[in-house]
This record gives sequence, C-alpha cells and structure tokens, in this order.
Amino acid sequence: MTLEPDMFPISIDTFFGGRVAHVDLYLLIREKKYIKIVKKGDDYDIKRLRNYENKEVQFVYINTSDIGVHVKNCVQIARTLVRGPVIPTRNKAFVACRAAEAVLDEIYALGLTDEAYNHVQEVCSAIKDLSQELTSLSDIYSELTNVSRKQYRHSIFTSFLSTIMGHALQWTSIRSLNILAIGGLVHDIGFVKLSPEIAEIETSDFTPEQLEEYKSHPEIGYNLIQHAQPQAREIALIVRDHHESPDGNGFPRGLTNGDIYPMARTVNFADQITHLILDKKSPLADRNIREAVKYLKYKERQLFPELYWENLEKWFSKLDS
Repeated sequence: MTLEPDMFPISIDTFFGGRVAHVDLYLLIREKKYIKIVKKGDDYDIKRLRNYENKEVQFVYINTSDIGVHVKNCVQIARTLVRGPVIPTRNKAFVACRAAEAVLDEIYALGLTDEAYNHVQEVCSAIKDLSQELTSLSDIYSELTNVSRKQYRHSIFTSFLSTIMGHALQWTSIRSLNILAIGGLVHDIGFVKLSPEIAEIETSDFTPEQLEEYKSHPEIGYNLIQHAQPQAREIALIVRDHHESPDGNGFPRGLTNGDIYPMARTVNFADQITHLILDKKSPLADRNIREAVKYLKYKERQLFPELYWENLEKWFSKLDS
C-alpha cells in the first residue's frame, strides 16, 4: 500500500500499453490510499484490468512523474500499429484515439513540455498516416464515444478532420499535413488556463461572463505555445486564429480575410464541422459529415472560396461517414 497522493487517474476502459508494464499501476482503495496491482517491468493481461470494471472500479492510477513514460509507450504502440498492415482500420482508430487521449492528458497535467510536444508530433504523425487510408469516418466516430472528456473528443476529431481536409484541398506536403494534424489537436490548448466547467458545457449555455472567458482561449493558447515551444510558430498562429472569420466577426482579434493565417482557416472549418456533429445541442448532432458540410455551406458559403467547397464536397462524398 502507498499513501502517495501525487497520482494520476486513467480510465480503465481506455487504458492500453502493451504486454509489459512500463510503469507501476495502482488502484485507489480509499481516499489518498493506493495499492499497487502491477509492478513496472511485469507482464500483465489487460483483461485483468478490465475485470475491475465489473467491481465498479473506474480508474487505474499511475504516479504523476510516470505520465511521460506511459504516454511515450502509448504513442509508440500507436505509430507502429497504424503504419503496419496487420490490423483492421477500426483497431488502428482505437489505438490512435487512445494515444491522442493520453497525450492530451499529459498536456493538461504537466503543460506543453518538450517531451509532451514530441509526443504531440508523434501521435499526429500517426493521425496523418491513418487519415490517408480511411474510407469511412465511422471507425473514428465510434472510438470517440469512448474518449473520457468532451474537450478531448472535440480536439481529436478536429485533428482527423483537419488532416482529411488537407488531402481534400490537394495539399501534398507531408510537413503541411502534419502541421494541420497538430494544429487540430492543440487548437483549444488555451482551455488549460480556463475554468474547468468551460470545456464541458455547450457554448449556448454560457453566461455572459463564461462567454467572455471562452473567447480568451485562442490568445491564451497562442501565448502558451509561443512561450513553451517558440519554434512552433505555425502551430501558434493556427491556435491564435482558429476562431477568426474573413468577414471580421471572429475573435479574439476580429481579423479579416488576408490577415488570418491560412492553415487556421482549415482548422476553423474542421472545428465548426466537429461542433456540428459532436455537440449535443447541434442541429446536426450525430449526423454524417456530408450533411454537416452542406449545412455549413448553406450558412457560411461566402466565408470560403467556391473551390474550397467543391473540393471538400467531392472528397467527403467518397467517405461512408
């Protein structure tokens, strides 16, 4: 038994990490008291952890100091499996979403450290690779229902959609597609500095004070990345401008068309589609992406070039979403 309070919870139903434990695993038996159930370096069966769910145990715990080790292992597994031909796309979607969830956990717990940013880059490379072989978004959508937090579901789906849209718009640069994937995953990183409830409620339910706080997250995220990862200038600009609108009605700066960072417009589009599909109060909640694109075209056609719409509609018509 340990009395160590500095523990980090991971949902049992989404935990994965290979056949050998890279970190010690614990269960909470009462307030601030934990018992070690798996020792680092030991073989273990993931089904054993799943069995605890039948006993109404929701979380397995690791030391906060081990988060980086755990996430590195998750990301390496995801990259290996996504790039290999041996498992179905549905299984690849599972490991990619789980790894992305682990990376977001790391950022929210420890900040955008150098190690965390390396993990962001690696998992987004896997997302980029997987997006190239998708013939349907249903696998991704199904896996998102298992992601623990609303904000994480939104960020992961936005990352996938941003990358898919890069393909649709005929971007061929691997570097550009990776930037879109990263920008999509961390576009709302400013939420780490907001009140926790902001991330879990719908924007339509905000009080005036909450709305004002919400509108600060792009600038907060931009400053966070500029400070923590100054070399990631393009990512910072995506984060800063992803709520700007060509007509000047966006936020936080009210920029117009030529002043908005171009990749931020793509992430903005993916962000809006994600809200339409995933938000419970959206008129298109749980509908497919083709319907969401048509709806957005009807509402905001003038905000994006006609060729943009044509390429997206053509690409998404190929997907059984």
